[in-house]
Amino acid sequence: MSENERARRALLDRSQWDALDHWRADSDRREEERARARRERKQQECEVATVANRSEFEGRLATLEAQLADLNRTVSDAFHAIADAFNTLGSQRMELSAEQREEIRQLKVEVAKLGSTMNELLGRDFKFSREKSDGGVIDLPNPLIRRTTVN
Repeated sequence: MSENERARRALLDRSQWDALDHWRADSDRREEERARARRERKQQECEVATVANRSEFEGRLATLEAQLADLNRTVSDAFHAIADAFNTLGSQRMELSAEQREEIRQLKVEVAKLGSTMNELLGRDFKFSREKSDGGVIDLPNPLIRRTTVN
């Protein structure tokens, strides 16, 4: 309905309305009721969606909290196992025989030899087969020359 019609109806007393004015007023009232019902339905749908999202979020949060607690227990158990292993190794170290100590010393010497050999290998300069000793490269093809065929 146009604004002019609504303004005209507002100025007139309800007793001065004709049948068309009554019909338009009823139509406007029904349209407003439908719009209000749509707004309420949409608000209820939003509330239902919010509740569903909140419950899903709370479920995920509870799952994550449980997983975090399990992870904390696992890490704590691992640290206790590591501490026990270090304590055991510390006590076993005292019990090593002279033969085992000599074997460990020899292994340390071998590791040191391997380290020095590796340093020697890394210290050399690597050169390709076509490189000159001064660092220049020889016998590379010229990619700018085009080969043409003569008929």
